[in-house]
Amino acid sequence: MNRLYQTAAVMLGMALVLGTVAPSVDARSPQSVLAQTPGVDAYNRGVDKLEKADYPGAIADFNRAIQLDPEDAEAYNNRGIARRRSGDIRGAIADYNEALRINPNNTKIFFNRGVAYGESGDYRRAITDYNQAIRISSINSSAYFNRGFAYSKLEQYQDAIVDYNRVLQLNPNSGDAYYNRGIARRKLGDNQGALKDYTDAIRLNPGDSEAYFNRGLTRSRLGDRKGALVDYTQAINLKPTDGDAYYNRGVVQSYLGNKKAAIGDFQKSAALYQQQGQQDNYQDAINAIQQLQK
Repeated sequence: MNRLYQTAAVMLGMALVLGTVAPSVDARSPQSVLAQTPGVDAYNRGVDKLEKADYPGAIADFNRAIQLDPEDAEAYNNRGIARRRSGDIRGAIADYNEALRINPNNTKIFFNRGVAYGESGDYRRAITDYNQAIRISSINSSAYFNRGFAYSKLEQYQDAIVDYNRVLQLNPNSGDAYYNRGIARRKLGDNQGALKDYTDAIRLNPGDSEAYFNRGLTRSRLGDRKGALVDYTQAINLKPTDGDAYYNRGVVQSYLGNKKAAIGDFQKSAALYQQQGQQDNYQDAINAIQQLQK
């Protein structure tokens, strides 16, 4: 039954806000920069390969650009991006360190290093870098968002809410900010506030199965089991492989006295858990079925 209260915050994802990497990989104009940047051709080849997800090729080209111009902060920054996307977090951080030595007031480099620290699980250092990114550019909504995520990972939910509030001031259409703020509010026991945030997240991203799932959790906690049933059903429609949604809908069906429907949902969740190798969850579903069949 504990799974009823599981949630999954989006790190804007660490996949999602990493989109701010885009300005870091702008190609340079050879006509305007060639004189002072000998490695411009290698740099631009690296940018092209980075955008095509050819990370080894990008790294090789940025290596060449750096060899030709050892003080090229952007080449270090973009090589850091390629290294991070290749899974070399330590190498990425080393590149961002070098980029910041050369250009210590660049918001995107602080942001990118914060992302790398966050991916390594070092959320305190990530926060320090997001602080610097925000100091340099107070309208960097991605830095506020990722700092809010890092605060949530450290269970500093009130600080996270403050950051998501700022994100929504800067970008009122950020469904992910509403979603993550909803999680932080629920963690602090503000279920009504969480319910409103999940509803706004769904309004902005109607295909977000996790927002429906978490709104179902919140409605269930508030005693609105019929509303929770509707949300879990929509979560299942959007993501038919979500064993948790079937399981939690089974819990709600059981509370509502729909024994046959509850057993059907637990059976479906058990099958999905087994397919996905989630042995503990599979056993929970089997136990729930056995309890209802007594």
